[in-house]
Amino acid sequence: MTFEFEVGKNYTTFEISSFMACTVKREIVIKDKDSRGTIFALKGKRKRYYTRVDKSTAVFEGHDLDIKCDSDIKRPSENGFIITSYSGNALLNFAGTVDFVRDWINNKNLNTELDKSLVVATTEPGNFEKEWMVYPELVVPGTHAVADRILKKQLVIA
Repeated sequence: MTFEFEVGKNYTTFEISSFMACTVKREIVIKDKDSRGTIFALKGKRKRYYTRVDKSTAVFEGHDLDIKCDSDIKRPSENGFIITSYSGNALLNFAGTVDFVRDWINNKNLNTELDKSLVVATTEPGNFEKEWMVYPELVVPGTHAVADRILKKQLVIA
């Protein structure tokens, strides 16, 4: 069954950008539905857009959630500047431990068709040594080069 948004409700979506292959978080308010699809506005904005949910979109009810994507995390650089990092790896990159991310995906994600083999947990965004496949048992070798690299490293460490 495909996920259906409810008009008037707030949601947070995480999806893979078709532009940079990075994880994008959107806090949205569902405004309407018509024959072309679901219409939303970004939190605090008036402009309306159409949205869709597919196998690479995680959907959570509400805004200002505890779960974050890798680009939500800000940290100081060696030079004292505040930086954000993200991975353009065509995976869903969440900040946190494997257990934390798995709990959110299993218990709070509303999209039952989410491809969980795309979910990555990172405790230090931008550091490839600190990322893990959350559902390694679902990764099919040879279908995603980055997932294969993460899984190979993860199995060596374990």
